Amino acid sequence: MNQLCLKELRSHRLHPIQPFSEMKGTKIKTIRTVKAIARHQSNKIMVANVESFNHHSGHKKDLFGIFDALAVERQASGVTLIRGLQACGSNDWQEHIRKLQSNILTCELWLAAGNTTIELWGWRKVKRRGQRVFRPKMQLITLAFLKGEETGQATEVFED
Repeated sequence: MNQLCLKELRSHRLHPIQPFSEMKGTKIKTIRTVKAIARHQSNKIMVANVESFNHHSGHKKDLFGIFDALAVERQASGVTLIRGLQACGSNDWQEHIRKLQSNILTCELWLAAGNTTIELWGWRKVKRRGQRVFRPKMQLITLAFLKGEETGQATEVFED
């Protein structure tokens, strides 16, 4: 997998907290999510992997039990938004939704903090112009969705 070089990061006005080369032991889906956000954001943004890996036990630990990565974004209006990111494949989408629902108190505290979002990014392989490429879909997770009061809608991201 190609690493983003510093020149490319600067062209996207991204100042990473953690270089991609230090993301050893990180799920490839998390790396894809971080790179996709870095490449396609027009606003100033910082993205960092917050998932840790214990080499002795072989277990991964998410931040607060739910986040693989965090993105801090200054929007055009001047408001700073903190996005909690959870990355998965298309076949374990429901498993990640159940994970978020089982941590509803953590999600509630995160969303109540203000200017925060929870995003679930799912990656699937699709055929495009004769080649198979990975395309993301993203769902903005709300408290009403986690409580079952509304249905969530996943949207395709970065359509060509």
